[in-house]
Amino acid sequence: MTDRVGHAPEERVDVIVVGGGAAGLLAAIDAAEQGASVLLFEKNSDVGGKTKWSIGTVTAGGTTIQSAKGINDSPEQHRKDVFGHAEQLGTLRLPGVEEKLEVVVENAATAIDRLVELGLGFGGPHPEEMHSQYRGHVLFPNPMVFVGQLAQKAREHGVRIRRDTRVESLLVESDGRVTGVRVGGRGIHAGAVVVCAGDYSAAAPGRTPPAHSAHAFKQWATGDGHFMAADVGAKMLTPEGPVFAALTTLDTPTYFGHPVVLMGGAIVVNQSGERVGNELAMWGQDYAERTSEDLYLVIGGRQIERLATVEDDGPDARDGWYLTGKSHLGNIEGVGYAYESDLVDIGYAKRSESISGVAELFQIERSALQTEIDKLDEAHRSGSADRLGREWSENPFDRGPYLAIGPFRGAVALGTACIACDRDMRALDTKGDPIVGLFVAGDTADYASIGFATGSHGYGLAWAFVSGMIAGRSAASVALKGAPIEALPSSGRVSEDDVRVRAYS
Repeated sequence: MTDRVGHAPEERVDVIVVGGGAAGLLAAIDAAEQGASVLLFEKNSDVGGKTKWSIGTVTAGGTTIQSAKGINDSPEQHRKDVFGHAEQLGTLRLPGVEEKLEVVVENAATAIDRLVELGLGFGGPHPEEMHSQYRGHVLFPNPMVFVGQLAQKAREHGVRIRRDTRVESLLVESDGRVTGVRVGGRGIHAGAVVVCAGDYSAAAPGRTPPAHSAHAFKQWATGDGHFMAADVGAKMLTPEGPVFAALTTLDTPTYFGHPVVLMGGAIVVNQSGERVGNELAMWGQDYAERTSEDLYLVIGGRQIERLATVEDDGPDARDGWYLTGKSHLGNIEGVGYAYESDLVDIGYAKRSESISGVAELFQIERSALQTEIDKLDEAHRSGSADRLGREWSENPFDRGPYLAIGPFRGAVALGTACIACDRDMRALDTKGDPIVGLFVAGDTADYASIGFATGSHGYGLAWAFVSGMIAGRSAASVALKGAPIEALPSSGRVSEDDVRVRAYS
């Protein structure tokens, strides 16, 4: 057998995985557990992809971790909550959402239990907005360590991980079957290929340059997997679709500014002390487009009084905000929802009794910051919108203390381009038929942006783990037996005695 340029094959394995993020690593492990020989290619110097920079929350209902904490939940109850919310948002009717959301809800608990069985740990579960049960499972101790442990588990399963190696294209037979990949000009053959090479949110040849500033983009997210799949006939959806950005810290651990913080009265200023825009009308994309400067959240005493603290939490979860109706300060890895003490401990937040004092702590221009606060106070007193169009029912800065958090920037989190696939993660061609031997998972697969469709947290990683697990099993089934793909089992859960439940503190 030869590839289309006539090179004789030098290697052959059962399954090739393209991409070493959460989806790729679990796909490789799952395929190896079925008895397949697996070779994983990662173009970067280390595995992990965007998972390393995520908050690390996985939303699932019916896990053994929940059961061990006395939480009576199920995929059916999870479905009721999230489908109801998506219906209210109007997103459930979007093409592909209902089918893929069903896949996630049905299999997320199995994926988490599978990872626990492999020896990986989760914090929580913590409460999540719009959920009736505590479903927020957080990668322990943090995403960067977790994904390193997952890579080690892949190696222990016999998976070969080849880093710093870019897959150039897929090999395909005259009948359309995908039979391997081309790397360094030579063909490596396999019974099946799983493409999970991340999202497409950076500028790339053939794509109209995005409107956002260059600083906002992960330059390695060039859609390699999308294009190589499309080149063999797979249907690429929304190739020029929008990208989603977030207001996020530059350093790790990753912390996302949350709209609830802005709605509570916080403002966003640059180093010069000037507000960038109307905080209630801006999203991460807007910040990315408007400035490449470091940005800071500034919070006044009135809002600080309404913040939850660790003293409000129960014994096993980050749930004080949920129990008391107070506010959290956004999302942070390790605990899901952040409090002031978390941000102070890692140096992201600093407090002072005066505006000039809090400005000095981050070298923000003091007079300009004071001017911004004076202007919003004038708008509040006059009952009109301020110069940026924001209305103020109170002046949250009329008393101290004051808190500043940062630095942030608007950073792209996800591109919406994806490859059409079915429930077994088989890539589909433009006619909707499966391409034999080709599977997709993670952000390469439709519907990778499912988290945005639900309006909730924890579905990006849930999709990565679920789609990777299914794709790995499906690919191994085809590669080893050429047999019909078996349904993913709902049994095989680990016992409560084996669960590694981690406290959030």
